[in-house]
Amino acid sequence: NVKRLIGRALNPLHENVLNAIGVDEIVHPEEETAERWAKKLCLVGLIDSFKLDNNFSMVEANVPKDLEGKSIGEIDFRRKYNLLILTTIKNTQHKGILGMSRKITEVQGVASPEVVLEANDVLVLFGANQDIQSFLKEKR
Repeated sequence: NVKRLIGRALNPLHENVLNAIGVDEIVHPEEETAERWAKKLCLVGLIDSFKLDNNFSMVEANVPKDLEGKSIGEIDFRRKYNLLILTTIKNTQHKGILGMSRKITEVQGVASPEVVLEANDVLVLFGANQDIQSFLKEKR
């Protein structure tokens, strides 16, 4: 007794067949990966993206140089860029006991206006795709 059936569509015809036989969820890993890489290559500063629908996304983006040293409240992302900062991610380098350096990432929790952005920080943003694109293009 299968509770949830997931299938991988190879093409549109295959997707129609999977729908016809009652597959609960159809995935398109190649298509999704290609879309994410296309965004990453076209938008400087974009690290990763998660499309919520055709209009809205959540993205990880590098903190632009001109925003380093400023607080989230001071920048006023909501008013200036029509974007929400959900959180920030701190990237630091730590040397292990053998002297090898490794990157440590720490999610900072829900972003507050007092958080000061630093070099190598990552912003996790939510907003309309066009607003995200405008922000990233402006901050090249």
